[in-house]
Amino acid sequence: MVLLHGKLVVADRSRATWLGMDMYCIVYDVTNRNSFKSCGMWIERLNQSRGDHNIFGVLVANKIDKDSYRVVSTQEGKQLADTRKIAFFECSAKDNKGISELFKYLASDFLKRYKARTKQLEKIARDNI
Repeated sequence: MVLLHGKLVVADRSRATWLGMDMYCIVYDVTNRNSFKSCGMWIERLNQSRGDHNIFGVLVANKIDKDSYRVVSTQEGKQLADTRKIAFFECSAKDNKGISELFKYLASDFLKRYKARTKQLEKIARDNI
């Protein structure tokens, strides 16, 4: 897990780490528009650094328990995720709402991709014997 806090200085140091990642979660604070605005940039940087490698990610709206302070709508989050072809989740880390669903999705998708990659490698090994 890489925690970036939206700082570009950290981003340059993280590029090598990104190459070894199989998945990512971009998390923003629904009460902070700037945290949401930076999500598109982080997704783009991850995709650029990975090229055509198989990586998947999710966009996560956090702090949904603070509805009266919310400045980023659910629709805005869904729209960004749809545009980038990634899954979208909303959660409240404070209230433990939506957390299980998020991690179940990540684990399930990771396992599915792992099994597919294993089959692919087994086929390559068989074909080269």
